[in-house]
Amino acid sequence: MSDLKAVEKLKIEKLFGMESGYVLNFSNRTFQNFVLDNAGIDLYEDENCTDSKANRLRTFWKQESNYVVGNLLKELLEYYRISHQEAEQSEQNLWKECLNIAERLIQNNPVQNLKTSKIKEIDHSFIQEHVGKCDKKINDKDFSGAITNARSLVETILLYIESKLSGEDKKFNGDLNSLYKNVATKLNLSIDKNKKIDNSLKKIISGLFSTISGIAELGNDLGDRHGKANKNYIAERHHAILAVNSAKSFTEFIFSSYEKQNKK
Repeated sequence: MSDLKAVEKLKIEKLFGMESGYVLNFSNRTFQNFVLDNAGIDLYEDENCTDSKANRLRTFWKQESNYVVGNLLKELLEYYRISHQEAEQSEQNLWKECLNIAERLIQNNPVQNLKTSKIKEIDHSFIQEHVGKCDKKINDKDFSGAITNARSLVETILLYIESKLSGEDKKFNGDLNSLYKNVATKLNLSIDKNKKIDNSLKKIISGLFSTISGIAELGNDLGDRHGKANKNYIAERHHAILAVNSAKSFTEFIFSSYEKQNKK
């Protein structure tokens, strides 16, 4: 669960107008879709629940990690900023305080700590959908956000394959390289252990591993996974394009390899 403090909750609730049971100007459907798109969690999964939108968000704060809560809060704040272009100064100041809250949550828990049991069924359309979201962030000039999403896509696909092949519900500890090595071994893609792989193919697979290492480091240096990007680097368009295209190529390949093995 997140460690949102009482005074922080009051600030967020005041900005979002939650005292009336609402969250900003969302309807039930648009709020459900917004949270699902940005956090991968369906707040309306329990059809018997009659809670208001505000209470569903409060429950979300109690159940999810700092990272997940912080990321959704940042997306909600961006939604607020776009829809409140003429906000009064007091509201702008409150918005900045809430943004600081979101960044604190993300920085205090930079790893998503995903559980594989939370990942639903995935196919190639899932990859295309999330690449589309990355492309949208690039078009919106949110280059660090695109890099973060690219790494998250790689993490999600690898976690999904790992859970399917092992049959175990595991938590992700943030070590992307180790996760990749585990999946590669299970898919017989490990160049050290599989002597049947052609030398030219070994070079390509070795390049894939380097790609994953690069995306992991790029996500740390240029992305916003820790609340703020590394001040020594500024994420630019070509950085984001490289990360997104690399993530797309890798996830399509690794998922196709999984599908082929799974059909045997």
